Amino acid sequence: MKKVPSAAQIKALLELLAWLDEYYTSATGAGLDIKLHREVAATVCPGNLFPVEKISRLHRQAASTEGGNRLDDWKKQLMRESRPIGLIQEEHDPDEAAPKWFVLAVAMHVLEFIKNGGKELEE
Repeated sequence: MKKVPSAAQIKALLELLAWLDEYYTSATGAGLDIKLHREVAATVCPGNLFPVEKISRLHRQAASTEGGNRLDDWKKQLMRESRPIGLIQEEHDPDEAAPKWFVLAVAMHVLEFIKNGGKELEE
């Protein structure tokens, strides 16, 4: 790396990290485990001019604030808890409008869950 990344490049990287963190959190229940190239293999990349501490700090700050591209914690938790017990079958964007058939399917799963004594539903 020959020069320090521009403010626009750092902003783009932070947006990418937020999106990836949101994606992996909703898919796996765990956020990103971000590593630098040099932490995985011997390299001079990304170099001493890459502002690792600044980007880490800004990423942590963005992760701790609500709004923006990040889902609210309660929405993430709701999605994480709903899938393993069979209330939903796959990952969904909790802010996306749901068609009526989907709402009815979830309602039917809830009724089955209640009839089943609150035990996990079979697929």
